[in-house]
Amino acid sequence: MKESWKAKREYFALFFTGCLMGVLCFVCVYGVKILHVQYDAWLLKGDLDLMQHYIGWGHYRNDPWMFPFGLITSLSKPYAMSVVYTDSIPLMAVICKLLSPHLPETFQYFGLYGCISFALQGGLSMLLLTRVIRRRWLAVIASFFFILSFPVLQRMYYHTALASQWLILLSLVVWLYQKEDGKVLKKCLAWSGIGFLCVAIHSYFLPMAGAILLFAVIEQIIVYRKTTGKTAVAVRNGIIEIAGFCVAALLNLWLLGAFYGDASAIGGGIGTFESNLNTFYNPLGHGITGYALPIYNDFQYEGFAYLGLGMLMLTVSVLVGAIGLLLLKKPAQKLSEYIRIHHRQFLLAVLFLLFILLAAGPIYTFNAHRLVAIPLPGAIGRIADIFRSNGRMIWVSMYILMLAVFVCTDRMIRGGVRVVALVLALIIQIVDLTGDISQKQDYFNREQVYVNRWDDATLSQIIGDRSEFILMDDSSTMLMMDTAYYTYRHHMDTNRFYFARNIDEKIGEQTERYRQDLLNGKASSSAVYVFAKDGFVPAAYPELVCYEIGDHVMAVKPD
Repeated sequence: MKESWKAKREYFALFFTGCLMGVLCFVCVYGVKILHVQYDAWLLKGDLDLMQHYIGWGHYRNDPWMFPFGLITSLSKPYAMSVVYTDSIPLMAVICKLLSPHLPETFQYFGLYGCISFALQGGLSMLLLTRVIRRRWLAVIASFFFILSFPVLQRMYYHTALASQWLILLSLVVWLYQKEDGKVLKKCLAWSGIGFLCVAIHSYFLPMAGAILLFAVIEQIIVYRKTTGKTAVAVRNGIIEIAGFCVAALLNLWLLGAFYGDASAIGGGIGTFESNLNTFYNPLGHGITGYALPIYNDFQYEGFAYLGLGMLMLTVSVLVGAIGLLLLKKPAQKLSEYIRIHHRQFLLAVLFLLFILLAAGPIYTFNAHRLVAIPLPGAIGRIADIFRSNGRMIWVSMYILMLAVFVCTDRMIRGGVRVVALVLALIIQIVDLTGDISQKQDYFNREQVYVNRWDDATLSQIIGDRSEFILMDDSSTMLMMDTAYYTYRHHMDTNRFYFARNIDEKIGEQTERYRQDLLNGKASSSAVYVFAKDGFVPAAYPELVCYEIGDHVMAVKPD
């Protein structure tokens, strides 16, 4: 019991150390300004996706509670959509909505969440590394490569939820720390929690965590068969764990309203948003060189998994060393015998290859060249379209590769050479990161100012106390965002928004009904109508007073 408590304290200390490292890295990259919960201009001057996430939270906060709990009614009136489809990090959105009466009028949690995410990336990478590396100091150095991985920096405050790659590390930690005689209930709860968390943060992590769970179950079956011969018990336990994971994920999707109404989880495009086979060494304009190797199409940025120059140096060194050992040493055992003894390493290798196949297909490309395309049968293709940005799955392979490189560095390189190699690799990695980091420091440490087009004093007076905006045409995304932000700040409704899964057909049908009402003299005095200026004929809407605003026309029915 004492030894167990001592081990737990050591793991906690390692996790806490990694978390502190993660927070330190976050502050060095992003500063502290964005941690101020009432400062939101940086979210509105950045990427359109970042605006989507914040504005989605704002409308979700303003709307009354409904069941399912994640529904937003004021962004696509008269249709409700789930906060899942605004990528607003549903876990944070629900918690903060519960606390909303005690929060300031302007409140953003994205800065805080980014810091928490970096902390978890550090803490979990430390636990993962110390599980497979004998030297603690090596794990500390290696953790920086995980915390400051290029895909995390690429996604944070662009697709913020997708920077939560600590969910992949958490899944690997639960697998690699599982005990041969572990209680099935404990394992089931752990994997159920991961399934629930994946949905609560971003559902794209579900297939990644699910595949890791499957391989953990396979290992359990192998171990049970070797030690007890009771394969049936391991299979039963594995089914329970997988069922718990699936039930928890589906339950959370249901509670958040992902299955509600006319929103479809399927979004075509599989084979477009995949990863290129050069991804591990293609900076795609990142890194100190700013160099980019050719890719097959511009959407392959979704499969970005550049290792960094320091990590590449270590990877090549380990690979050369491994080839040298194979050539110089006669194998001590047959491959089948090696796999039987080292089944975990073999399973990790298979998982590494599996996710490369999943992320890079079904159209496999290298640089700008198409190598082979594997057609997907109808049913499989429709399922695959749910996760159309399959290139993101390359992150699992990336972290397994990084883990393997550090294990090999620990075991193959000796003494002072190992210290020099690791310190040199870290320095090169940080130098390679300087361009990305300085760019982020420049933006996030500078006070941003956002001006909304509808906040003009004259326009605000015309809008008055009307309760909704109706965008009559497929408007520019920026107009939608400005309108959605204005309606959030003034507790109004709007009919169009940029969702991760669209309901454009339904919105179009409803807009046509609005148009017919206007043509029939049934304009609403509580609505602000917005038309595209091209093709707009004021005489068709005699009861509306019209105002030209750039490329659009704002029209209202006088009180």
